[in-house]
Amino acid sequence: MALNGNFQPSTDIDYKGTIGGITSTNLADAGKSVVVTIDNQVISYSVAGVATPTTINITATPKNIATPYYTFYRNKGTGIFSPEQSISTDNTLTAYAGIPPKDTAYQFRADVATSPLGSTIASDYVTVYGISSGSDSITIILSNESHSISGAADGTTISSDYVGSGTTIRVFEGATELTYD
Repeated sequence: MALNGNFQPSTDIDYKGTIGGITSTNLADAGKSVVVTIDNQVISYSVAGVATPTTINITATPKNIATPYYTFYRNKGTGIFSPEQSISTDNTLTAYAGIPPKDTAYQFRADVATSPLGSTIASDYVTVYGISSGSDSITIILSNESHSISGAADGTTISSDYVGSGTTIRVFEGATELTYD
């Protein structure tokens, strides 16, 4: 079995008032978003149980937010996001002990506000997977599970709004990444 590919959304997406995963009632927030990226989306465990890599860096990149304040959260598969980093101007979280155990997945979310006490105006998340060598389980990973397309208050977008909005599909059997046919 082999699969790997890229998906790019069409430009026919309706504006629904959702900004970076947060539904806003303030049209002044339209066009404000954040994109969360990660340096290692897959933590591979050897047969002996040794994780590689042992740390991950999660970075939040704002769009159209002049002075962003970030709060990072982690969901250990329970559906509950617990704070990992309190509100700060630091847009990167390094998770040393935050990697998922083998055969599990954690989600990391970044919320962005425009002041230390402000409401969240944009949010995005990424999932990190712990996979095992020697396993025959199939794991399918999207590099960008959720992406907000910024637009004007009237819902119009321009082609540059779609930059970085695609996803890469990766499939693993155990800890072996399957190749593209």
